[in-house]
Amino acid sequence: MQAQDGSGTHQGGNGWLADHKAAWIGAVAAVVAALIGLLGTVLGNQHDDGSSAADSRPSASTTSAAATSPAIGERSPSANTGPADVQESGGVQWQGVLALDDQPAGNKDLDTTQPVSSGNPLDDKTDLYGYFGEIRARNNAKASLWTGSDLPDYADCVSTVDSAGAEAQRVKVGTVLCIRTSEGRVGRLKATAADGSTTSMQFEGIVWGRAAH
Repeated sequence: MQAQDGSGTHQGGNGWLADHKAAWIGAVAAVVAALIGLLGTVLGNQHDDGSSAADSRPSASTTSAAATSPAIGERSPSANTGPADVQESGGVQWQGVLALDDQPAGNKDLDTTQPVSSGNPLDDKTDLYGYFGEIRARNNAKASLWTGSDLPDYADCVSTVDSAGAEAQRVKVGTVLCIRTSEGRVGRLKATAADGSTTSMQFEGIVWGRAAH
């Protein structure tokens, strides 16, 4: 009886395992599936974090553009396209009253620190002299009329005297002239006295020095 009972117990245990084998396999499969799903979630989060970090970094082209673009309210630097002497002068060389006529004392060299008489209109140092209502230029000097409402500055005079300068200009009181001397200096004259019946005339004048290059 005991042998039979032991044999019966052994057979009963084997039967329980056989009956629950499918349940164990299902439980193990569920655990494995859960682990695979968890691993996939972790890897997916790591990938998303890497992509977000990469997306948040500015590209090289964006950084370069930000570095070279002017700030709001600033002007972009532009190329200097004008002649060098239009952009700058060497400062004021002389400023004061200038008297001209065709007499020895009235023929002026304006390339000196102070205008001086050249002694003769035909002298190779003469820049300007007066002659019956006209200002006349010599030795490659020239003068142009300024018609603007305001007095011209250095750059204005460079532009107008180089484009419209001539050896003679009619002058009356209030006439504004831009001049270029025989040595290339630029000046401005405003007539304060001029009478076409005589050779004498007087100006308020300024001569700018040449820029050092």
